[in-house]
Amino acid sequence: MSSLWSGLVGVTRQLLTDPVCTVCEVPLSTPTLLCAPCMAGLDGLPQSSASENDVVCLGGYDGILKASVLALKRGGDSRLLDRLADHLADIVRFAQFSPDLITWIPGSKQRVRQNGFDHGQRLATAVAARLGTPAVRCLGRNQRGPGQHELSLEDRWDRSQGRFSVRKSADQSLAGAKVLLVDDVLTTGASAAEATEVLLAAGSAAIKTAVLAVTPRRYPTPR
Repeated sequence: MSSLWSGLVGVTRQLLTDPVCTVCEVPLSTPTLLCAPCMAGLDGLPQSSASENDVVCLGGYDGILKASVLALKRGGDSRLLDRLADHLADIVRFAQFSPDLITWIPGSKQRVRQNGFDHGQRLATAVAARLGTPAVRCLGRNQRGPGQHELSLEDRWDRSQGRFSVRKSADQSLAGAKVLLVDDVLTTGASAAEATEVLLAAGSAAIKTAVLAVTPRRYPTPR
């Protein structure tokens, strides 16, 4: 216990004496959330949605969005989560989609265990709070093995089939419901497509996917 306490004190002292930007981790002269360039980048994110079929996103997976997503996956600062959730909720409103519930694509058990949290759940819960909509854990993972980030683009599609199932506790909530499916990045769309199929088969009336960013090869054309 004493060693744990000493470690926490050391980390706290470092954070107080050597503040860094929560996104790019450059040193800061004051303990603020972000450096000026990252702050400007987040403040400059679009207030309208880019959409392709049933997907809305903030933009491409590069620059400030890529750095922010990586920081979110590391745990980041709750204020960063708040800013990203604000923007994502805004584009859902712009898309004129009013969900009955919000759910998320669950992270792999290995990654959740390693990080101590599911960043997709954190993001979905924050967006739900802003939209005044319940966040419901609807999906479970059926397969073990490497996470999507460890697979090639082709393998992601091959391994997506049968990856998700609807949790029994969510069956009643999904019946006839319009569902917002939240994730951080859309790469091939394999996970979102499989999750959407499963949710529709469980009785959902409509599904829209909201992500922070999409990879360049899938970047949708803004309306």
